[in-house]
Amino acid sequence: MNPNLKWKTLFILAVILFCIYFLFGYPTFPTSLAQVKDNFGKQIKLGLDLQGGTHLILQVQIQEAIAQETDTTVDRLTTQLRSKNIRYDEVRRADDTHILVRNIDPSQLTIPTSSCAILIPRSFPNSATS
Repeated sequence: MNPNLKWKTLFILAVILFCIYFLFGYPTFPTSLAQVKDNFGKQIKLGLDLQGGTHLILQVQIQEAIAQETDTTVDRLTTQLRSKNIRYDEVRRADDTHILVRNIDPSQLTIPTSSCAILIPRSFPNSATS
């Protein structure tokens, strides 16, 4: 047997015995099963989650989620307008549920502006119009 492997095996065995002693035998070495259970009960401390001491409440920030979705829709709308070479001055979020597009040349639009309210939900299915 390799002498290096022999010392590693002895060290691992000593650590395991040390842990077992402090798990079951500390502070006094048990002489009966009842003492083993008592020592084991004193050594293991339950955390708050196992004692029933934690209470989590998860809440959805609805306004923040709507604002984030509107920002995402503004980005997608800007990308789509650029890809179709439609000139505009500004695309921004007016509030959490409205998007403002300024100064689009009517000659660049292939559809009437009254149809934009119908087109946007088709192009951006995750967005809601009000």
